[in-house]
Amino acid sequence: MIGLNGINYFTKTLHKGYPIRRLETSIFIGYTLMVAQNYGGIYMKIRLLTKEDAEIYLAVRLEGIKENPEVFSTTLDDIMEKDDPIEYKANFLDKESDYTIGAFTDEGDLVGVATLKTSDKEKSVHKGKIVAVYVSPKSRGLGAGRKLIDEIIHLAKELGLEQIMLDVVSGNEPAIKLYEKIGFETFAKSPNDLKYNDQYWDQDHMIMYLKK
Repeated sequence: MIGLNGINYFTKTLHKGYPIRRLETSIFIGYTLMVAQNYGGIYMKIRLLTKEDAEIYLAVRLEGIKENPEVFSTTLDDIMEKDDPIEYKANFLDKESDYTIGAFTDEGDLVGVATLKTSDKEKSVHKGKIVAVYVSPKSRGLGAGRKLIDEIIHLAKELGLEQIMLDVVSGNEPAIKLYEKIGFETFAKSPNDLKYNDQYWDQDHMIMYLKK
């Protein structure tokens, strides 16, 4: 059916048979996803974040840096030393070339994020990069990470990108296997790519071709 402003609504079915109510435009994808659990259904909403979400996004980023410092290139000090950390994140979310997707619980709590960075440079306009992927420990295992990446890929296709890349810490097998299952492949490795508090992390660089 066609909704307001020409938005096309349709229903899609997951492989497990649970319905998704989905909304699509050229730059925004949002839907409500039901993930089956033994004790019943858990609902998550995936949507594009805006500068109005800066405060809750900042909270998730700070949690992520504490829980998994290897996921982010920034440190806690990098953010908190800003004159206004919330405004700093609001400006990040307001960038025209970047798209940050959030996963929300049915109660409205932001529990997962992922960002697609694009370029307006002529020689790089065909590609994007997924960064800052994080799901709160309390919501892992519910499919939020997979759906965030799925929506990033869908958005990349809507934007006409031909390839997307991402970095993942070497040895993070759950994440690497997920990305490989989705269609990414490793094309390079960087030893000691990140360093924090005298700890080093190697990184795998992965790519997915959207247009072959």
